[in-house]
Amino acid sequence: MKVNGKFKFNIKNTTKGFTLIELIVVMAIILVMASFLIPKFNGYRGKAQRLKVVDTGRQIYLTAIESYSENNGEFNNQKLLETSKELLGIDNLKILNEGENNFVINYNVDEKPYILKFNKNENDFCIEDTNGSKLYPNNIQSKADKGNK
Repeated sequence: MKVNGKFKFNIKNTTKGFTLIELIVVMAIILVMASFLIPKFNGYRGKAQRLKVVDTGRQIYLTAIESYSENNGEFNNQKLLETSKELLGIDNLKILNEGENNFVINYNVDEKPYILKFNKNENDFCIEDTNGSKLYPNNIQSKADKGNK
């Protein structure tokens, strides 16, 4: 269009999209909501790590019992090491005999050391970290306490 020798263009001035303030507000809301979820995820990660430690200890215990039954009721530390490497792929076990019936096996999970203790005459085991904190079982009662209930 030509008006008095000058061109006039009809340009519609419509804004589409979001303003910078709106985007910042949305990002702030998302960050606040995410901050509520982070502790929950850390708790899940801790539980998963604990479960991995207990599961590895349980597998080592079952391997020890398997080795015990294969050797006619005798523990052979060398065969236990071979069996654990063959069945579990774990080759960094340290086996300590505490007497004739009690055994302590040191093992690592994610480069952290843990201790598996068991008695060959009982059907249970205990897992501790190096600080002495019991990871498994959770609620340990003495045999006298169990008998009173």
